Amino acid sequence: MTTTKKNRSVALIAFLILAGIIYGGSYYYMHVHTAKSDIVDLFVTVALMFVIPFLVNLLVIPNKISLFFAFFIEIFVSKYLIAASHQRYLDYVIFYVAPLVEIFFLCFIFFQIIRLYRDSKKHADRELSFYEAMEVALTKLFGDTPLKNVFLAEIKLFYYSFGVLFKKPDIRKDISYSYHKTTIIKTMMIVFGLLLIAETVLLHWLLAKWSIIAAWIATAISIYAALYIVAFYNSVKYLPCTVTEDKVTLYAGYQSIAVIDIANIEAIQSPNMSNVALNPFEKGDSDVVNTTLMMDSPSFEIKVKESAIHYGVFGMKKEFKRIMFKVDEPESFAQAIRSRMEKLQEQHDKENTNM
Repeated sequence: MTTTKKNRSVALIAFLILAGIIYGGSYYYMHVHTAKSDIVDLFVTVALMFVIPFLVNLLVIPNKISLFFAFFIEIFVSKYLIAASHQRYLDYVIFYVAPLVEIFFLCFIFFQIIRLYRDSKKHADRELSFYEAMEVALTKLFGDTPLKNVFLAEIKLFYYSFGVLFKKPDIRKDISYSYHKTTIIKTMMIVFGLLLIAETVLLHWLLAKWSIIAAWIATAISIYAALYIVAFYNSVKYLPCTVTEDKVTLYAGYQSIAVIDIANIEAIQSPNMSNVALNPFEKGDSDVVNTTLMMDSPSFEIKVKESAIHYGVFGMKKEFKRIMFKVDEPESFAQAIRSRMEKLQEQHDKENTNM
């Protein structure tokens, strides 16, 4: 066991011991000990709401994010651990301290993301897209965790809903290939949008007769769904597939991406649609990914030598050996890939000759 792992193990054991003492002592005082004291109530509340998060940050997960999350988790833990008749100080924390902590947390996250985003763009060895730069920034902030994927999805949702209206992404036409012009995506988005408006009005009217709060919650969900439709369509327009000297990047909106090394491509060929799932509700071959939008048919499939990874909703990963996709200019796209494959093969043959 390395020194780092030993230190982590010792820190974790220390945390478990200290947390056990605090939780055990708090439970004993609240539910077993008969004599109660106002000052002890205060100490118990402070220990649960502030000392435990500090210990999590110090001994378990040493970053500022863990401090905030541990604080909010402790609200629920303390609510059950502290007897109802002794929650006066806990109520003060919930109603006065927690909102300030939440505001501070959101501001902290916002400014950290902006700072890291600018740093990733500034220090990158090549021009990064918004998607790439934001992913680098969030990885630095949250690590490669599900939380990163959730934040990334939400940021991209609002960026492609509103951000692109003020500043359109720079698209290199020499390496980019659109896939939305010859599809029915625009028509489908209009249909979905109209249906969503009708559903929202009707559902709000019906729920308002029962509960105005439920009606507005349903309306808020519908507004979020509308933002998703707008973001998805804008991302389809502004996230084209790309072919660089060494990589092929296949997008299908902001929630579908696959990056394939040119050297890993075995063939680009006509799609073999046998045992291919045409929608998320169908089952197909486990090593095949279909990225075509709505009811469109794929232009090609790329077959890889070694399994590559497709990232879907919230960063969900799926390994594939074949991937189906559609582009508006299939001949030009295929020629770009094949020419780079030939170039790599020539370089490989030349290196073998010189050896």
